[in-house]
Amino acid sequence: MNRLGNLVIDSISPNAAKGNKDFSDKLDSLSSFIYLSQKELTRFLENRDTLVWNLKSIQARHKHLVEFALKTWNPSTWHKS
Repeated sequence: MNRLGNLVIDSISPNAAKGNKDFSDKLDSLSSFIYLSQKELTRFLENRDTLVWNLKSIQARHKHLVEFALKTWNPSTWHKS
């Protein structure tokens, strides 16, 4: 579970307000926050009907973030003329 796909940027106060709840219980607060990384989490749910954040969700988001980082910060494509 300790993978890039399971990390979300959040500040101390909002994070504490969410508490240690299940993913589905946090959805209302996640969709109202300013950080896009929190709003996008539902894209990676294995089954959007059950709203369960599981290992497949984490792996899918991890893969997406790694691909984004490699494409965005690829040194060979930084300075094209």
